[in-house]
Amino acid sequence: ERVFDIYYGLSQVWLSSQNYSITLDYLLKSMAILDRQKSEKATTSVYYLKKKSNVLSLMGFIYIQMDKHDRALDNLNKSLELLNKLPDEESYFVNDRKMAVYNNIGAICLNLRKMDEAVQYYEKALTYSKKVNNTFNSSAMYNNLGIINMEQGKYKEAVMYYHKALDMRVIDKDTAGMAQCYNNLSRLYFYKNNFPLALDYAD
Repeated sequence: ERVFDIYYGLSQVWLSSQNYSITLDYLLKSMAILDRQKSEKATTSVYYLKKKSNVLSLMGFIYIQMDKHDRALDNLNKSLELLNKLPDEESYFVNDRKMAVYNNIGAICLNLRKMDEAVQYYEKALTYSKKVNNTFNSSAMYNNLGIINMEQGKYKEAVMYYHKALDMRVIDKDTAGMAQCYNNLSRLYFYKNNFPLALDYAD
């Protein structure tokens, strides 16, 4: 466990500096440590399932940053498989991690311009975000849904999602997040040629 924690910790250090290739290298080393646990008992333990699902999820995120969407999706789906094997008493962990996994799958769909699929996965992520009462990520999900609806010309729906995102940022007293929401609303009204409202939200 100690060696795994060292490699995984180093992956977090390099991730914070956005050096994705080195981050991935340490994640692969972390995975190798876990995979040495060959016995059925070890590979079905809560420790193993939680650690490996985390590594797979993070690898999925890294592959997204590297524009390797097929590899990203493969790792994210494998992470989901392991999360589904965890017992009920791990529900908070499972819901929190599923929130992240579905968000990342939504990002893949958005990058590939599969808008309808992106909406489905962002809505799933939002469901799990609410289960763990994560207002920060709920705001991000609402914002993503607003962006998609705006790009599709569904301005009424986009306004609704942007305001929901704003409500979450207000709850968190996140001034930077609030500014982003105001900027998104300003852009939306600019596209609608409603310049007075665009200026109001820009101020």
